Amino acid sequence: MDRSVEYDVAQRRVAERDRRRTLFYIWLAILVVLILVSVASSLTFACIGPLAIPVGLVAAIQGIRVYYDSPRRVFSKDRIAEELTWLYGEDWANTTSTEEYTFAEDRIRKRRMGRWMFVIHLVLFLPVNGLILYIMSRVMPYYQPGAIWLYAVPTLIWAAFLAWHARQAFPTAETLARRERQAGEAVELELEALGAEKQKRGEKPKRSTRLVLSDDGELVEVPEQEAGSQQSNG
Repeated sequence: MDRSVEYDVAQRRVAERDRRRTLFYIWLAILVVLILVSVASSLTFACIGPLAIPVGLVAAIQGIRVYYDSPRRVFSKDRIAEELTWLYGEDWANTTSTEEYTFAEDRIRKRRMGRWMFVIHLVLFLPVNGLILYIMSRVMPYYQPGAIWLYAVPTLIWAAFLAWHARQAFPTAETLARRERQAGEAVELELEALGAEKQKRGEKPKRSTRLVLSDDGELVEVPEQEAGSQQSNG
């Protein structure tokens, strides 16, 4: 990857981190406002207090994303090498570049975030279903026996989804290796399809470019050869 492309990727990543950090601060501010308003009186707590739960969950999710998106979150070399081996095979050192390395880091980062998403899911599942069971125990004596399924079926569906989420967040070593190999193969197939589509449209391959300073002090993108001649002339 040439310097200009790396610079463009870095700019997009910084912008995305800033956007997520701003969202986190917004949701955190909303949560603080809801808490302050709800503790004003028992009436406002009963009306507004419950809104703090979903807002708090969203703020926690945004906070986790900001934490793992930080460039200071450095992964171990062994973890990166393992991920690259799954994605691109044993010969990854001779076939990968900065782009593939960044993709491998993103895959590791998303798995860590996925584990936290499961924890939040579990924290939401337990009290909600505890409340459902409490309501069932209080009201079921006044209803027909078959009415229990009105509560049981949604709970069972949610429990099945929670179990699936647990398998996705904490896969076995064999399952994880197979999943990552499939992800690498999917990317390669997509790249081949994009290359074939470009050839079909008759597009020429992009020339290598660099960012240089123009006479008025602005950064401009020029072909690599022209950039070298400009530097030699200077």
